[in-house]
Amino acid sequence: MWRALVLIAAATSLARAEGVQAGVAAPVRHLPPAPVDGLPPATAVATNSWTSCAIASGEIWCWGEMDIFGDGLADRDKPVKLDAPKRVRQLSLSETGACALDESGQVWCWGRGFDKRPRKILGNARKVSAGNSFACALRADARVVCWGDNYNGELGQGLKKPSPPKPLLFHGRKLRDLVQPVPMHPELVEPPPPWPKESRTPLVVPGADEIADLACGGTHVCAAKKSGRVICWGARDVEMPRPRGPLGADRDEDDGPDQITVVRTGERFDIPELDDAVALSASDRESCALRKNGELSCWNFYTLHTPIEGPHACAHVHGVTALGEHSWWAVIDGGQITRTVAGNCYDGKPESGISDLVQAGTHCGLRKDGVVICWGPNPHGELGRPAEPFYDERF
Repeated sequence: MWRALVLIAAATSLARAEGVQAGVAAPVRHLPPAPVDGLPPATAVATNSWTSCAIASGEIWCWGEMDIFGDGLADRDKPVKLDAPKRVRQLSLSETGACALDESGQVWCWGRGFDKRPRKILGNARKVSAGNSFACALRADARVVCWGDNYNGELGQGLKKPSPPKPLLFHGRKLRDLVQPVPMHPELVEPPPPWPKESRTPLVVPGADEIADLACGGTHVCAAKKSGRVICWGARDVEMPRPRGPLGADRDEDDGPDQITVVRTGERFDIPELDDAVALSASDRESCALRKNGELSCWNFYTLHTPIEGPHACAHVHGVTALGEHSWWAVIDGGQITRTVAGNCYDGKPESGISDLVQAGTHCGLRKDGVVICWGPNPHGELGRPAEPFYDERF
């Protein structure tokens, strides 16, 4: 889990022009867009931070960081065909594995956060989206089901009051009356979440019906209803007051504001002022909605504010035709792309040298002619070129 969070934090920095290495600002090596060699004409692309995949003739080809698929696979800077389900029409990658939807509506998942080998999860599905060690699918009946890890309430089962534990008896007396508990500092005790830790079988998400699209982020999920409303569930950070104590060993004047960050999980909530969403994108921190008028609205679950910050309209982004599932990019008229991450979607400047795209991921896109092009940093060969250091070594 922590490895995934580190990867996500690193991936977020890709949207910035500079990074920090050993305390000194160092430019990120950003390679220009170029076609991926050795790949048949593709019908879809899927990416996470450091891995790239494409579907060609119903088969899955991947390159970049390969150990998300398990078994300690080495990085590849050229596409390789996976031993995976055939006749695939949609693929979703997370930092911990992959889920695929085949032409018959069957959903399969495999990788580091799932089973090592592809396992059939359910049938009769229209879309699948993978998060970090969990996934959700949109069924043909417009309901949502989720499975996998549920530490943050990603499976959407809501808050449930746990059943009280049965007391342990010792010669007719309760064990807790015989043994004095060891006192612990309250900040060191984390109560278990009031829902199942995980589920290998898909669980229906209550209230997630009449759904038109969904997207899983790292530890949260958003779903757009056919009415255009958007509901989300899973992890969300908020600020709460920290009890003040006297200055001393455990409190100092330089400790900063008297606030602590806590995680409220499992809640299902509406995104306010949004009633015309037709497609969604969800990354670790930001989520965005494509609206009927071709414009974007984005919001952030990790802003340390209550309520959710947003949604904010990307004021200078117009004519959006497609959103990447976990992507920082939106495809606009003419097949160009523009950023969607918070703080970068307001200038509306298309990325130079990219056109004719019909789909975009975090660093690769699919052109109308079936050619996959990739751009940006290339530390694991995810651009289909020999891997290069993330930072410019000259600095």
